Amino acid sequence: MLTQELEKMAGFRRRRLLRHALIRAAGVLLALLALAAVVDVFLGIPLIWRWMILAGSTGVAVWDFGRSGGWRALSADAAGAARLCEAAHPECGQSIRTALELASGKSAASPPLAQALMGRALDQIRRLDHARLLTPAGWRKVAVGAGVAAAVWILLLTAWPDFRAAALRSLGVDRGFSQVALSTSGTAAPGQPVRVEAAIQGRRTDDAVLHWRAAGSESEWRTESMTAVAARRFDAVLTAGETELECYAVSGDSTSPVLRIAVRVPARAQVVKTTITPPAYLAQAPKEQEKGDIDAPEDSTAEVTVAFNRPVMNARLVPSQGQPVTLTMSGGSRQGTARLAVSAGSLTWHVAGQDADGHPVESDVWQLTGRADSLPSIRLLEPVDETSATAIWELPARLRAKDDHGLARVGITLRLAGKETPLFEKDFEAGDIREAAELAILAMDTMPLGITDNLQVFAWATDRKPRAGNARSVTPIANIDIRQFQTRKLDAPPCECAGECVNLVEKMIAAQRHVLSDSFQLKETSTWREVSPEDTQPLAGREMEIAGTGQELLTKMQEAAASGFDLGKDGQLATEALQQVNFAVTALQQVALESGCDHEDKALTHLLQLRREIMKKMGKGGKQAKPKKKDEDRPPSLGELAQRLDKVAGEERDVAEQAGRLPGNTACPEPLRGQQLATVAELGMIAGELDRHQGLTDLVRERMDHSEAAAAAAGEKLVAGPPDAVAPLHAAEAQTRELAAHLRLLENQAGEQSLAQMEKNAREAAKELEACASCQGACQSSATAAAAARPGTGDGGQARASGEKTAPARARQLAERSATVNDVLSGGRKAEGGDSSNKTADQESLPDPAQTKALADGMNAWAKAVELKSAGPGAEETDTGLAEQARGLAARQHRLADVLQQSLAAVRQAQVDKLLALRKETQSRQRQAQTRELAAQKSAGNQGQTGNGNSGNDGSGNSGTDGPTADRNGAPPQEADSPGPALMADAEYQKRLEGTGDQELKAVIGYLAQAPVPDSGVFSYIDQRLTVLISQFSRTALAAKRSGRVPPFYQRT
Repeated sequence: MLTQELEKMAGFRRRRLLRHALIRAAGVLLALLALAAVVDVFLGIPLIWRWMILAGSTGVAVWDFGRSGGWRALSADAAGAARLCEAAHPECGQSIRTALELASGKSAASPPLAQALMGRALDQIRRLDHARLLTPAGWRKVAVGAGVAAAVWILLLTAWPDFRAAALRSLGVDRGFSQVALSTSGTAAPGQPVRVEAAIQGRRTDDAVLHWRAAGSESEWRTESMTAVAARRFDAVLTAGETELECYAVSGDSTSPVLRIAVRVPARAQVVKTTITPPAYLAQAPKEQEKGDIDAPEDSTAEVTVAFNRPVMNARLVPSQGQPVTLTMSGGSRQGTARLAVSAGSLTWHVAGQDADGHPVESDVWQLTGRADSLPSIRLLEPVDETSATAIWELPARLRAKDDHGLARVGITLRLAGKETPLFEKDFEAGDIREAAELAILAMDTMPLGITDNLQVFAWATDRKPRAGNARSVTPIANIDIRQFQTRKLDAPPCECAGECVNLVEKMIAAQRHVLSDSFQLKETSTWREVSPEDTQPLAGREMEIAGTGQELLTKMQEAAASGFDLGKDGQLATEALQQVNFAVTALQQVALESGCDHEDKALTHLLQLRREIMKKMGKGGKQAKPKKKDEDRPPSLGELAQRLDKVAGEERDVAEQAGRLPGNTACPEPLRGQQLATVAELGMIAGELDRHQGLTDLVRERMDHSEAAAAAAGEKLVAGPPDAVAPLHAAEAQTRELAAHLRLLENQAGEQSLAQMEKNAREAAKELEACASCQGACQSSATAAAAARPGTGDGGQARASGEKTAPARARQLAERSATVNDVLSGGRKAEGGDSSNKTADQESLPDPAQTKALADGMNAWAKAVELKSAGPGAEETDTGLAEQARGLAARQHRLADVLQQSLAAVRQAQVDKLLALRKETQSRQRQAQTRELAAQKSAGNQGQTGNGNSGNDGSGNSGTDGPTADRNGAPPQEADSPGPALMADAEYQKRLEGTGDQELKAVIGYLAQAPVPDSGVFSYIDQRLTVLISQFSRTALAAKRSGRVPPFYQRT
């Protein structure tokens, strides 16, 4: 019994000690974790540190568990309980342990004694307060402390949400104070927007960032700031791709789990190949392309192959016009083929169908353009309309034709008395000839032509498309007026009506020729399209206007007969011409084009005969003058030749561009060779006409020879190989343009335009020389860059830079321009037929010819040095010498430009002086006109007062009269009804007004020609306009004087 009682006490002691130690350790642990959680709320302790704090707090709690008796409780037994009783009650001595030893048999004693001792010890134990004896000391404080800690935890967890999160974080949970949950609308389609929403729980945040990328990829995450839509709610919109997306959001210190967004990839159509088969008449091979946009000639067939990313059903091509075309499917319904017919015009098409889930097929929209195979475009370059020639002349006939797909035939046809005779025809065997230029010679002596014949020339062209009625395109008719070998002009017509008759006949002939040309073109058009009355009505209206002029002609002929100039017999020709015009009007109104052209041609024949008869009678009845030289016999002016040279340069550029587009090792097409031959022939004709200018300089003749030689050499290169001829053709073009610029300067040797152009050339040359000097002789790159930067060269920027020039070529060009300036200022002359309205500078204000020649020689020497250097690099001293030479030449070019600027100022000042003189004369005429008007008013007033009398009083003591009056400037009295010569706006005065070049004054000249005695208001307007011109020219002249510098180097002594 004693042993059992002690064992019972030991168990009670063990339980009390363990409970005490556990409560104490739990309180310590809760306190430490609460402190760590509070710190974490404010400072945000990282995870690793939170694990360390948890481990340390647990260790402290375990240590406190052992310190407070936890480990002792594990060793509590009966002996320990006995010792605890004896220690609590010293009066017991060691009786309890002795009795325990006797009870356990460890000590030997008599049974009665042992029984007595155990009974006594048992009584002592039972009298003890076991709960007080066995409960540890201070257990109440421990219990209170633990309770307080638990209460604080409960309070913080209930009232502080961040503490709840921090409590979990303190236990090592990897989470933030905020929790982000992502959600989306579901499945998305490629290219469609997807809305991703983030909901925030826990601590409130101000922003959120979305990270996303293609699912399964190793690429970097892309970020996008989310938009706040409500409290604790953010969203963002993504664009779905072809694959699934994965994303997560970061807000505050929390990261959401990765969200996957499924993408539904629809069936999509893609054009993998398009085979375009042109129509058979073009004889072209099919062409394949890897795109859906189709651009082909009309009547072509386009076979389209479409691939799909998944099987589809009911696939078809749907054009914007017409019926859908079903695709022939293959490859497991992933590929289809269909054919589209290409017609003229433009439309769109796309692919339609459904996938296995019933969703529509997505498709791009492609363009289908059918290029209409229209008739060729053709021009008759020579002869021009209204050409005048004798019956034995030879005229060049040139045409140029273009077609969008290929020419078949071209030709030139003559029309005489309604009958057509071919002059030239050519067939093209190759199917890809798109441009052609041909030349033929029209020998007039091979046809029986008379002065009354109207020879008509037109060019035509056909393409390879089969057309109804063998349609062709034709040019407007060029009329050749057959004239006599020698004509004699009259000093004056026999009567005024006779001259008016001739003018009316000429007017009718010109109008009838134009109407016949338009009617002929419309007749050719009727072969391939229907012509309606709306097309012929304008022509009929023009014929009616000619008929009205014919009625006026008949009236004038009757007046001429009454004046003694008998045209009675010629009235029959006029009547017949008018009758044919009326027949043509009726035919055109009935859309009978064949008949209308026939009547128009007959009317034109009658009019030509009528003109001949009238002129014959005028020659017999009037006083004949000496034969005068025809305008056609006058050599063309240098300006006109320059224009023709510009056209030749354009032809050379055109040939070069066509040759550059040809592939290598290609034979020169015959039309291209013919075009270059025509260019060379035109240069020869210009050279022949240039030789007729007897005073022309040797430099111009030399450059003309060089230009011809360059064009001929380029033609030989063209025959050998078109690609190799591009550079020579551009070089020939540059020489031709420089020659044209030279002729323009010579035509107006010291005029305003020439001086301005020469000054500009000198400034540009100086700048390029300075650039060459600044690079210390390395002028190869600087000249090349300068030439490449220049958009054009030559006169007024009309010339065109033919590509990037090398340094020697650019240096040679600068030297040639200096030679041109020297030639114009020293050896040139004013060409015949020049523009006399251009004002020229005084010879004393021009640069010294000796100095300009020295500058030209220096430029030529420098250009040769640059050429030698480019041929083989020299020493460094040579480079330095070139730089110094270029620097000196640049300074001299600047000085030349300054002198030219002063010369230009002198020209403008001379214009101001002449305008002042013209204004003074105008003011004088205005005063005379005012005097005359005042006298006329007084005369009218006096006649009203005196009735039929010859004199009267005007009420002021002065007698009115119809007699002569004097102006207030003391001019001689003149008759009021017959003004003197000073009031007449004579031809000389009109010519001076026209010489100003002002467009508004030119409009007044027409009025002056009709009103030789104009009123004062006209002269007042002229005076105001002259004042404006004087102000403008004065400002430009003053600006030139102020900006120019005249160095002594160029001044004449």
